[in-house]
Amino acid sequence: MKDSGQVQISLVGLLLFQLRIPNDKSGINYETSKPITVSKAEGFVQTLAAVYQKRCIDFVESILSENQKSENPKKKENNLLILIEKAGAEIISIENHAAYNKNVFFNMNNKSDYKEILKILN
Repeated sequence: MKDSGQVQISLVGLLLFQLRIPNDKSGINYETSKPITVSKAEGFVQTLAAVYQKRCIDFVESILSENQKSENPKKKENNLLILIEKAGAEIISIENHAAYNKNVFFNMNNKSDYKEILKILN
């Protein structure tokens, strides 16, 4: 990652999705000084569709250290959201992007979710 603070977020279909996007509309260029740039769609911050810069390492180590001391299992489930809150993030709503569609981000946890993806792709 360059020190200019410029990051590019590409709209990616997680797992099985393939987007047919013209080359000139495949990403969002966004200037930011924040160490994290993350997508937001359908009301959810998409923590796996983000750019995390190396300068987040101290925050990551702090969160992991706190988790080892904590007996609250719920706290351990939200590590990326805690990181985004502590380190600071540029949250970009991508719903108005020309290439966006509501099926880009899909949470697949079981066979029925997989079958739903197959229906969407066909």
